[in-house]
Amino acid sequence: MKEAAERVAGQDEAVTGEMTDYEMEYDKAVEDEESENDELSMNTPAFVNARAYKHSPLSSPAYTLKIPASKLPPKLPVAKQASRRMRMHREKQQQHALPSSLVKKVFAHYVRMAVSKDAFRVVEKSVHLYFKHLFNDLEAYASHAGRKTVEPTDLELLMRRQALVTDKMPLCVLIEHHLPLEYRKLLIPVAQSGNKVVPHK
Repeated sequence: MKEAAERVAGQDEAVTGEMTDYEMEYDKAVEDEESENDELSMNTPAFVNARAYKHSPLSSPAYTLKIPASKLPPKLPVAKQASRRMRMHREKQQQHALPSSLVKKVFAHYVRMAVSKDAFRVVEKSVHLYFKHLFNDLEAYASHAGRKTVEPTDLELLMRRQALVTDKMPLCVLIEHHLPLEYRKLLIPVAQSGNKVVPHK
């Protein structure tokens, strides 16, 4: 029994001796890694190390959107930007169907009283909207008839729909009431000598 106990004790000592050798190798490896980490930490900036230590496996990973340089819109030079701004300003000015001076004259003629600037702005806006709808309707009439050009019959049909032209108030009477003589001669057909109708239909 004593011999068996001594044998077991001798084996334990051998195992412990082996473990201590293993522990010594492990400690050396750990020290080598720490020295390498120290060297790396001296080379890397502090904020990178701080970021690395702050990150925990529980926190959600941060995703950054990387857009390639080819997909980014190119920056326009200053001269091109100025020309583009001027072109947009010109287009904005050309949006109105009638010049503002003509709208003011016609509106002042029929109102026959003083009108403020704000009222003129509202009138210009409403005239612009009216002509925009008018053009869209005339385009729809022409395309419905299978034509690419708008004809006077389309305009007369639209004015009938708006109740401006009726059986009691034909288009020729409206032209005589509201337009000067030179326009009447162009729009109202008149029979002349030699059995000629001017303007030609």
